[in-house]
Amino acid sequence: IDNPNAQNGTFISRLERIVHGNPGQMWGPDEEEVFEQQRRADLNEDLVRIQRTNFVHFGMLCFLPLCLLVLVLISSFAKEDSCEGYEEATCKFEDRTFMNAFSSRCICTAFVLKNK
Repeated sequence: IDNPNAQNGTFISRLERIVHGNPGQMWGPDEEEVFEQQRRADLNEDLVRIQRTNFVHFGMLCFLPLCLLVLVLISSFAKEDSCEGYEEATCKFEDRTFMNAFSSRCICTAFVLKNK
């Protein structure tokens, strides 16, 4: 759709102009080629922008779970600190379960204090 028709104000497509034999209203070959080049450049620019956005989203969706997985692996293989309690208390690290996968607690047994 290009310019409004002078007679009734409606838009006339290039195909209609060719069919009805009004070559004076058609674009010249140079204008047609410039229009096609501009249209292709615009489409290419939009395509590159959308691909870039999709790549960033895909990278984020892959990178975040990978970071969490690395944190779990590091915490599970890291050397644990000493688990020591007071004098007579025996302490040991809590067994790893799903609920405490990121941390480990030092659990000590209770003991009775003697009054002197």
